[in-house]
Amino acid sequence: MYILQAFPGSDRVKNVRAAGEGVQVRGRRAQRVKLVEMPPNERGPIAPHFPTQVPMGASTFVKNGVVPDRNPESFEQAARDIPGFRVLPL
Repeated sequence: MYILQAFPGSDRVKNVRAAGEGVQVRGRRAQRVKLVEMPPNERGPIAPHFPTQVPMGASTFVKNGVVPDRNPESFEQAARDIPGFRVLPL
């Protein structure tokens, strides 16, 4: 699982980088996870899938000016500037 962040300079991104872990919540289930930032070259293959897998979230990237539109190609081109984290169970 991966997390892409629509707010590149946000405190949330800074906190994840500093802490390196967090809590993943799904329904009533919570699990501590390790969050490992992916290097820019690893984000390119993942970013184009985001607008089809998370269409509502893709709109946030557009509203913030991270990408010009919700096309997968736009996400691939912007991947180097989108913070991305690999989610691993602890």
